[in-house]
Amino acid sequence: MLIHRVQAEEENIKSNLRRQLRQLGKEKVDLENQLEQEQEYITHKMSRQLREAIRTKNALQNQMEAERRATEELKVKIAEEERQLKVALQNKIEQLQSDNCLAQALSEKDLQAAVNKMTMTLEKLVAAKRYRAVT
Repeated sequence: MLIHRVQAEEENIKSNLRRQLRQLGKEKVDLENQLEQEQEYITHKMSRQLREAIRTKNALQNQMEAERRATEELKVKIAEEERQLKVALQNKIEQLQSDNCLAQALSEKDLQAAVNKMTMTLEKLVAAKRYRAVT
């Protein structure tokens, strides 16, 4: 009788262990599936973030290149305008020197008229330059 009870208890323990083993196996499969789903979610999320970061980087690079080109174009334009201003200034200096020689020969009234004419010419040049700078 004691042997039967021990054997029955042993069978009962074995049965419980087999049931727990099956339950643990099922839980293991469930956890593995859950882990796989989480890995896929994280992978997709990181892929989206990486694609967005690449798009942003490319957009910034394009913008930076456009700004670099615009800066270079402005430098060229400024240099050309500076050259034109120097030429205009040199021409004006030469004209003023020529006018100065003429002014020495003129009377004061004629001198004032010449100064007024030069002032108007200079104002026109300045206005033209401002107009070009605006456009």
